[in-house]
Amino acid sequence: MPYCDAALVNATTAASARETEWVLTTSGTTGAPKLVAHTLRGLVGAIAPPDRGAQPSVWATFYDIRRYGGLQIFLRAIVGGASMVFSDANEPLDEQMRRLARCGVTHISGTPSRWRRALMSPERALIAPQYVRLSGEIADQALLNALKEAFRPAGGVPMLCVDRSRRRVQRYRRP
Repeated sequence: MPYCDAALVNATTAASARETEWVLTTSGTTGAPKLVAHTLRGLVGAIAPPDRGAQPSVWATFYDIRRYGGLQIFLRAIVGGASMVFSDANEPLDEQMRRLARCGVTHISGTPSRWRRALMSPERALIAPQYVRLSGEIADQALLNALKEAFRPAGGVPMLCVDRSRRRVQRYRRP
């Protein structure tokens, strides 16, 4: 998949007379959903280009991409030169886990609540993400440890668990 250069998006947006605002609904996981205005530059500005020679990532999210959390992951995949496996709110979790495994998903994002349910699924053994992202709610250390244990494939690839609610990042190195 071709890589979309975030710097080009920023330069194009900066050169425009008016910047488009996207009004998105928050997920509502920590209260009532809110409408928040964002610019494209704000949404993609922190996304780094993929490392040269790196295998392309395959992203998935438990979020609806029409909401802020899902759109963030969609943009991260597209701007970062990755592909994306979309979620379906009506799909049973076990079926979704089987589909993510069939698609070779390498990066998955979801709320701590959804990750807790995924860890209880017998189908979780089918997926082997290299990168797990948490956001939208506070994650406790027990969940971070459970994710570390559940998704510890060989290869020494770092797994990054992010708890954005606490602004805390845990980096784990696999043996």
